[in-house]
Amino acid sequence: MADTDAIYVAMLTDAGAAALAKAIATKTTLKINRMAVGDGNGSTPLPSKLQKKLIHEVFRVNLNRLSVESGKPVIVAEGILLPEVGGWWVREVGLYDDTGVLVAVASYPATYKPLQEQGSGRTQVIRLLIQVSSTANVQILQDPNTVTATLAVVQEAISQGEAATARALATERTISLKGDATGSAKFNGAGDAAINVTLANSGVLAGAYSKVRVSAKGLVLEGAALTAADIPSLDAAKITTGTLSRPTTGNAGSATKLQAARVFTFTGDVGGQGQFDGAQDVAIALSLESTGVRAGTYPKVRVSAKGLVLEGAALTAADIPSLDAAKITTGTLSRPTTGNAGSATKLQTARAVGFTGDVTGQGVFDGSQNLSIALTLAGMDVSKLVSGILPVHRGGTGGNTPDGARNALNAAVRSQFSGAQNGFYWDTDNGFMAQWGRLNVGDLPNQFTEYQVGFHSGGFSAAPFIVIPVIYHKSNPGVPAATLTPAIMEGKTTGQSFNIMIGEWANSVQDFALYWFAIGFRAG
Repeated sequence: MADTDAIYVAMLTDAGAAALAKAIATKTTLKINRMAVGDGNGSTPLPSKLQKKLIHEVFRVNLNRLSVESGKPVIVAEGILLPEVGGWWVREVGLYDDTGVLVAVASYPATYKPLQEQGSGRTQVIRLLIQVSSTANVQILQDPNTVTATLAVVQEAISQGEAATARALATERTISLKGDATGSAKFNGAGDAAINVTLANSGVLAGAYSKVRVSAKGLVLEGAALTAADIPSLDAAKITTGTLSRPTTGNAGSATKLQAARVFTFTGDVGGQGQFDGAQDVAIALSLESTGVRAGTYPKVRVSAKGLVLEGAALTAADIPSLDAAKITTGTLSRPTTGNAGSATKLQTARAVGFTGDVTGQGVFDGSQNLSIALTLAGMDVSKLVSGILPVHRGGTGGNTPDGARNALNAAVRSQFSGAQNGFYWDTDNGFMAQWGRLNVGDLPNQFTEYQVGFHSGGFSAAPFIVIPVIYHKSNPGVPAATLTPAIMEGKTTGQSFNIMIGEWANSVQDFALYWFAIGFRAG
């Protein structure tokens, strides 16, 4: 039923306005291709730009037509509800783009769409006019293959002076064919046209040919008979049926059987015979010829160069080679043995091993293990020793020379001595060492002068026990050297040198030397 207070409005939704704005900005088109109708849940709703779907959609159909109203920024969307759909009211209409977004929504005067079963089936056209900011960016739907022309559309086309379709052309036309085929027919659209098409002659005479030459379009241009050159060389295997009508000479590459069967005969060391024609495999029983030996078992045989046994005999003693006893690894010899074995694990009878004379001792040995005997050295008369070296642990010196004996006894080498002006004496037995030397001074450069004097010959192991200085008057100067006083500086004396301070009491020229004598210890 109609809603007397309803207001009918059509508008773009916010999503539709945004899509159109994007199409304008990107110079593309908004593609609207679907129309939906709904019953508004029993009342005509007031459309909202915020809508994303109809209040209650009942049916959706492809647009029949989408056009622009002449001279106005209005798009006209048209949908057709066919007779086989219905059974509901139409109170709201929506348009969807090709992405499924609701781009326009409208309220619609309440209209009932019946079904054919209800006795009033009809085609219902739903037209929706939407005002837009730009129609240039809305893709117009005008496909004659899918659009159904409504009466209004036809009337509009007639009013423009030209029908979209007609039952006949105003002027009859001639359709002509030329080129590889010719033909023509008159056509005004009132009925189908049949054209008799004739292929142009290619230049070949009508007939049957075993060899032809054709054009790029597959038309035969020329016909001829086959020549020997047209037939390729063939393998005999290609001839699979029929019978050659020409005589053949020479040898065939292969045959199913021989014309005449052949006999294979075997003689010599092997005898046998069989017939073969090649039609099938053949098996021939062969027998070795007898060599003259009697059948039996022989420990010794004589064979031919072909490995055939010619003679059999028993073994003789000469047939058995000499064997090492190691070959006998099992069993028990049943014959008595004599002589000596090459080796044995032990002696049959243990033997006593005894030592007498200058060394005595005894032990029992059977060869099963090593033997250790404690020996005792008998008393010995030294006068009987006429050669050799008696070791130290036997009471000897361990050497046949003094130096050798000292080394064996771990005794020091003999004393060392140097009688030079700067000399020494060293007793290597006890380490006692004495050194002496001379230091030429002349005249003191200062009233008090310190000198460092080095020990020689390797020095002492530590500071010497005593160092004795002696002033030596060399010539006859105005002032004797007795006016000089030497003093050993003990704190500066080491095993390698000593320091001496010399002072003069008369400031005059002297000519003197210093003699020194040191006693100490040096390890060997």
